[in-house]
Amino acid sequence: MHDLRVRFGFILALALLPLLVFAMIQSYFDFTTDARSKETMLRSTATQTAFDVVDTLDSAREILRITGNIVEVGEGCDAQLTNIISAVPSLDYLGITDPSGKYLCRANNTGNGANTYEFETLPKREQPFYTETRTVLGDSERYETSVIVSYGIFNSDGLERVVLAGFKLRLLQAMMDKSYLSEDMNIALINRKGEPLTGGKNQTPETRLKWISEIKRTGKYEGTIIGPKNEERDIFVIESGAEGIYAAISSPKSSIWSWSILNPFSSLFVPLLAWLFGFGAIWVSTEKLILTHLRKMRRATIDFADGNTDRRIGELNNPPQSIHDLRTTFDLMADKITDREMAIIDSLDEKETLLREIHHRVKNNLQIIISLLNMQERKLLDPSAKAAVTETRSRINAISLVHRGLYESRDLRYVNMQTFLDRLIRELSVALGTKQQNVKIATLASCKPMDADTATTIALFTVEALTNAVKHGVSDGGAIKVEVTQDKQVITATVSDNGKGFIENKKSSAGTGMKLFKGFARQVNGALAFTHDVKGYSVSLTFSLRVEN
Repeated sequence: MHDLRVRFGFILALALLPLLVFAMIQSYFDFTTDARSKETMLRSTATQTAFDVVDTLDSAREILRITGNIVEVGEGCDAQLTNIISAVPSLDYLGITDPSGKYLCRANNTGNGANTYEFETLPKREQPFYTETRTVLGDSERYETSVIVSYGIFNSDGLERVVLAGFKLRLLQAMMDKSYLSEDMNIALINRKGEPLTGGKNQTPETRLKWISEIKRTGKYEGTIIGPKNEERDIFVIESGAEGIYAAISSPKSSIWSWSILNPFSSLFVPLLAWLFGFGAIWVSTEKLILTHLRKMRRATIDFADGNTDRRIGELNNPPQSIHDLRTTFDLMADKITDREMAIIDSLDEKETLLREIHHRVKNNLQIIISLLNMQERKLLDPSAKAAVTETRSRINAISLVHRGLYESRDLRYVNMQTFLDRLIRELSVALGTKQQNVKIATLASCKPMDADTATTIALFTVEALTNAVKHGVSDGGAIKVEVTQDKQVITATVSDNGKGFIENKKSSAGTGMKLFKGFARQVNGALAFTHDVKGYSVSLTFSLRVEN
């Protein structure tokens, strides 16, 4: 649903929904009307088929009546019947029997050549005609199904003789008019036993007997069957009018979908195709008129956002006016942003240069102060005064090194603590004469770069603690370790030695060093810790970094 083409397609679907609903309703009514028309045609076809059979059998009955009246049983009887068959091509054979079924005369091989015809039912005075189907030997010496019509001739004593006429079923079917049958219709004839006379062989005898039972009850049968190709078909069965013969007509069963495919201009397929065509038109037009240009603009925007300030959208291939205006606005915006960024970069470069110059001058000024203290130190004779000047010089030098670290670093806001400590310890070692006293100093800074205020506090703390360690802890030689660690936002600066130290002097609240330690702790809102054991003495300052807004 995020794709613009899909959204337009959804909008189109909503717009065409009433048309689709109307088309579905109209298609349903058209399908219903067509189904009723088809059902009527099916019944009409079945009725017409029945009429064809009735007409043929009525002709045969009339011939039997005439034959019974004009043919005298006796010599020449067979010849007379042969002449009648020759004059009536629709007849397959003729015969005359007594009431017991014994042939008195006949033409063609009636009754499979037997001398007696076995009646299924004898004609009655009130029902002289009787129709049945029977398998007889045909002209090609093959057995075929024939329709046999019998006519009884009665005298005062009862049944005198019976006249028989036979039609081979293939001849009867050939005489039927099939012009009213559509291509998808099938016609079948069945007898009263459920035996297929023509067609209908795909159905079971039980199914056909069910049809006959329903016809005897209601006069017709309507339903569905499975055709030879396993297709569902509608079927209509009625009695042909000739007793014992039933006509069945079937055609493919229609569904609204198959009907819609065959009748696209009167179904929902036209609006559906219209919707698909509209959706395709929206898809292509949206791609050509909008999305192609938007993708080019997106690529240019991403490149510009990634730092390629020279990137522009450029000319588009015949875009809509709104897209063209958007492209022009973007390129104009990019030009102004680039100009403003260049101005800001120039301003920042200038300010950074000035700030580096400030830190450099502060460092130089502090070096001048250190030089003045050196000159003053050379004039002093009092050892205490000289020591005081030396300590002050070391403190000022520590601050000077912070400023040096700032103007030498890439980021003027932060000092690399490892580089800073290495320089600080190197210069303090010279000032304190650690080499002459055989004192070794190691440094470790496992922390992020510090801002100037934090670095200054750590520097002054280190100077004070290192000076005390050299003077009181390892004055006879030893090792000192300066370490700055960081755990998330918590910083710990530790100076430790392996000497004995003078605990009384270090912990005295009246000493200058202790006052400075406490001042450093207050400055960063931290805590001091002193440790003295057989391994040596250590002092640490722990505090949390300020959270920048």
